[in-house]
Amino acid sequence: MKNFSLWVAAMDEELQEAAAPRWKKAGPSGEIEATIGGKKYKIEKALDHNERHKGEWKVMVWDRGDWEWETTEYGKANAKAWIMDRLKEDTPVNAVGTDGGVDLNPTGRSVKMDRRSRWDINKLFRRANGPKKKQEK
Repeated sequence: MKNFSLWVAAMDEELQEAAAPRWKKAGPSGEIEATIGGKKYKIEKALDHNERHKGEWKVMVWDRGDWEWETTEYGKANAKAWIMDRLKEDTPVNAVGTDGGVDLNPTGRSVKMDRRSRWDINKLFRRANGPKKKQEK
């Protein structure tokens, strides 16, 4: 039984490695492309107004015959990670598995509001009511 469980674990690791996209060189200045889930993604350098690269990378998606900008990330590895995170978010809510569905409140606790915040509900209520009226004796 141990050998079978080890084999299953090894096969699971191989499948996860196979799921990683194959990034291919797409241009002379460091652009890379990959087809993931039927969509073509491209990561290229983001140049500033002086045509200099400051470490930011643009994530582009092929859409109807043209590259559409999605986001700009600092670092090529962060751009790749952004694409993979986006693919995980694109899974349907009723999907079965660890990546399916989005639990917006994983701890189950309510969000604790800081009373010092100007968006505190009690402060908003007091500001909306205006100043207190003094009672005359």
